[in-house]
Amino acid sequence: MPMPNDLYYKVLNHFQTILAPGSLHSHLAMPPTPTSQPLLPQAAFFDNVIIDQNQFSASRRSASYADAVVALRINGQLWVGELMDIFVIKQTVIGMH
Repeated sequence: MPMPNDLYYKVLNHFQTILAPGSLHSHLAMPPTPTSQPLLPQAAFFDNVIIDQNQFSASRRSASYADAVVALRINGQLWVGELMDIFVIKQTVIGMH
């Protein structure tokens, strides 16, 4: 299934940050180097996920935003936000994530 544009560019930015410079580009852009690979806007999406016996729902695929509110404690800091998408992406250039 195609990724929404906002999600696609966030995922592309993430992988461009962690991979070698010039190794990945948008599927709409010309390759910056001869070895650069395009990131295709394809992913498998899920309505929900269960982690440690807790079910979380993606707001884009749920009838209620209340089901998509998540709270995480990272290094003592509490972060609260909306879980918009649950997906997996598998492509040769990046593997499975």
